[in-house]
Amino acid sequence: MENKVQWAVVTGASSGIGYCYAQALAKRGINVFVTARRKDRLDQLKEHLQSKYGVEIEVFVCDLLEENAPQKIFDAASAGGRSIDILINNAGLGHFGNFLENKYDDHRVAMSINMERLSSLIWLFAKSMLNSKNSCYIQNIASISSFISTPKLAVYAATKAYVHSLSRALATEWRDTNIKISCLCPGLTTTEFMERADWKLGSLAAKGAMSSECVVEMGCQALFSGKMVKITGFTNWMYVLLSRFVPYKIVIALFQRMLGTKASV
Repeated sequence: MENKVQWAVVTGASSGIGYCYAQALAKRGINVFVTARRKDRLDQLKEHLQSKYGVEIEVFVCDLLEENAPQKIFDAASAGGRSIDILINNAGLGHFGNFLENKYDDHRVAMSINMERLSSLIWLFAKSMLNSKNSCYIQNIASISSFISTPKLAVYAATKAYVHSLSRALATEWRDTNIKISCLCPGLTTTEFMERADWKLGSLAAKGAMSSECVVEMGCQALFSGKMVKITGFTNWMYVLLSRFVPYKIVIALFQRMLGTKASV
C-alpha cells in the first residue's frame, strides 16, 4: 500500500524552471525539498509555498560542484528515514559562444554538473526508490538541443544529448519497476539561464520563448503520466521533426538565426 505523504527533491530551485517545479508540486499537495546555492531565494520560496499551500518545504543550500555534493543532498533529503518519491534534476548550466571563446574550465564545470552530478543523483535516489512501496518518479531536464548538435552551444547541447540518452535507457531498464523516469526537452524559455550563459536572444526567438510556468506544467503532466520524452510546445516539436528530415546545414542555419548573439559583444 502506498504512503500518501509524498516528498519531492528539486535541484536548482532558486529560480526559473526549478522554482516553478517547486511551486507546481506544492500546489499538488507534495512536500518539497529544495536545493540550490542561493539561500535567500530558497528561504523566500519556502515562506511563500508553506503559507500558500500548507505543505512542508525544506531548504538545503548546496553547490553541486562541492565535493560529494550529490551524496550530501541525498543524505539531507533522506534524513530521519524520509522517503523521496520524486526527483527533479533541474540544475544545469551552459555557456553561449564559439567553443574556443569560452574558458575550458567553464566547459568542464558544465559537463560535471549537467552529466556527472545528475547521474550521481539519479543513482543515489533510484537505489532508495526501488525499496519503496510508492510509485516513484524522476524527471531530468534536457533541451531540444539534445536532438541536434548546436553551434555556439556545443558543449551544452552535447551534455543534454547525454541526459536524453540516459533517460531513455533507464526508462527501459526500469520499465517493470515502481520508478518512472522521463526527460523534459524545452526550447527557449524565459529564465536567468540566458543571463548566466551570456546569451542575448534574437528578436524572433525572444517572441517565441515559453514561460517557465508553461514549461513546468507540461513537464508535470509528462512526469505523472509516464511519458518517456516530452518536447514542450508545437514550434519546438516541429523543429525536432524538421531536424530528422531536412539537411543539417539548413536546419542549423535557421536555428542560428533565432539563437541571437553573445550578450557581452
